[in-house]
Amino acid sequence: MDMNQCSGEQYGKADARLNALYAKLTRLLEKDTAADQPKRETGRKEHNQTAILKLRAAERAWIQYRDLHCDAARDQFEGGSMSPMVWADCMTKITDHRIDELKDAYGADRELE
Repeated sequence: MDMNQCSGEQYGKADARLNALYAKLTRLLEKDTAADQPKRETGRKEHNQTAILKLRAAERAWIQYRDLHCDAARDQFEGGSMSPMVWADCMTKITDHRIDELKDAYGADRELE
């Protein structure tokens, strides 16, 4: 039971890190969009808005993938006492990987730490 609780806490921390990173990234993209001057940089403003929409769509798709993947991992131990730990460990690993993906994709020219 302690291992399940520890794994759940680790996932909670990873999820909080991801949510903070995603919020910061979204704010930066929205700030870029708002900063674009309406007449001279219309194309860039539209590009930034499209980037935000695509990020949101990608995040929704990623959440669906994460949930299905980790549910499948947990189902291998259906009814077992370690099933919650397997699920939480999977969620933590997948979430940490997503954090790295976002940093790699958007962090080259931004401060996302």
